[in-house]
Amino acid sequence: MKKSLTFLLFSFCSFNALASENFSDHEIFCSQQPQALCLDYINQQLAVAEPGLARWYEIKSYQFDYFYDKMEYLALKDSTEPFINGKDLPVVFQVQVYFRFIR
Repeated sequence: MKKSLTFLLFSFCSFNALASENFSDHEIFCSQQPQALCLDYINQQLAVAEPGLARWYEIKSYQFDYFYDKMEYLALKDSTEPFINGKDLPVVFQVQVYFRFIR
């Protein structure tokens, strides 16, 4: 029973981690504005999005993905750390934070 439960939990976490990666592909997001530098575009969109709304969390996830792909690990750590113990965060965003912070 314990092995089955562990397998199900691992499978669920793996699925969510993959979903979070697809959710936050910064390259697709940045292709909407090819003349702007990607990080500048992400930051501009974050500035106009209302914090706490789904769109803000989505854009913030793009920022995490950008830092990870560009190997800017200190920036990634600094940007994910405030959310590690966050309450009432969207589940996909929480998975994204754990996926990026713990790696």
